[in-house]
Amino acid sequence: MSTEILMLWIASTILITLGVLRLKHMIDSNPRFNRYKPEVDEVFHALQPFLYRAIISAQLASDSLFAKTGALLDSSDKKAIADGLYAHLPDVILVGNMPVPVGMIKTLVTQTTFEAWIKTIYDEAKAFTVTKNAYIDSALEKLANSIEVKG
Repeated sequence: MSTEILMLWIASTILITLGVLRLKHMIDSNPRFNRYKPEVDEVFHALQPFLYRAIISAQLASDSLFAKTGALLDSSDKKAIADGLYAHLPDVILVGNMPVPVGMIKTLVTQTTFEAWIKTIYDEAKAFTVTKNAYIDSALEKLANSIEVKG
């Protein structure tokens, strides 16, 4: 894996984390969610690792395709991969301390909601990246220079 891809992956992971925290804040501050579905917060927390994995899996698929062919997946292809992971959630997910069958979770968190959470996390990460683009470019340049010096 090239240095740029590794750094972008690391930056993406950090940005996704920030996006999830932002989404959690949005859910917490929206009484509509908690008034009708008070357990959504706990389910959201339980699904966070799967939301991260969905986005990162799509990015890694794109990186793998690029390494093999020089082509990148477009955003709709990455979205399809991430969204498709809803069908591959494990049979049981731990919500708080209670194992809950995924079928019960899917009655609360529909495919559409899962996709919306992924999109929100991704959009937050992308927006953050845009605002920090100068820093990211500088960090990548320093890393590239240190690799050249060592190599």
